Amino acid sequence: MFVLICLSGRAKGTLYEDDGDGFDYKKGRYLLTYYEAFLEGKELSLQVASSSGHLERPRRVLNIHVLIGGAAKVES
Repeated sequence: MFVLICLSGRAKGTLYEDDGDGFDYKKGRYLLTYYEAFLEGKELSLQVASSSGHLERPRRVLNIHVLIGGAAKVES
């Protein structure tokens, strides 16, 4: 999964996921995740603020790219 964060102090974002087939999302088989990112000094934090739905969060690698102004870019 690729995450792009355009950060000027604090950022929020939402990711919606379902199985992509059928109408099970109407029965709650989805995952809605709210993310927050923020800078404290020179440290960047990315966290799950909250989530809803009955789909389990998959284990996966996150490719995170952060734009922090000017030409600065951080990759993790």
